Parts: sequence; structure tokens; C-alpha cells
Amino acid sequence: ILGCGCGVKCRSDVLGGSDMSKRIAPCPFCGGKVYVSHGITGVPFWFFKCKSCRATVSFDNDECNAEPSKAIEYFNARMTKSEVQE
Repeated sequence: ILGCGCGVKCRSDVLGGSDMSKRIAPCPFCGGKVYVSHGITGVPFWFFKCKSCRATVSFDNDECNAEPSKAIEYFNARMTKSEVQE
């Protein structure tokens, strides 16, 4: 799903093109569809929000703040069950 529609930072070309929704993994909590939006708290940041469970994920680092494609790459990274330590 494309960005929030603000027309500025959430344009599909900024977020990775018209196929961006195919590039964003489902919600890691419920498997729902996720959309990308942005916020500003002194610096711009990108966040991912699930349309189903409403979980919100963001990354607080300069790399993701400056480059939306990096934020998408971080969001799509998943650990396997065998990698998760109890």
C-alpha cells in the first residue's frame, strides 16, 4: 500500500516506485497489510503501520531517516524462529 498520500515525502517514487506495496512484508504480528507513512520530531522518520492490528514500527537511525528504501529494507528483515533466543 502506498504512503500516507501527503504528496510530499510519501510519493511512491520516493518510497520505491509503484510496486512498493509488493516490496513491504506483511505485519510481523498478525500478517496484515502494512502502509508506510512519515512523521517529524525534529528529524523526519518513516514508520510502518498495520491496517489490521494497528501495530506501528519505526527505526530511529540516520540511515533510515534519510533513505526510505533503507527503512523498508529494515522492516522487511525477519529473524527465523531458530535465530530467536529465549
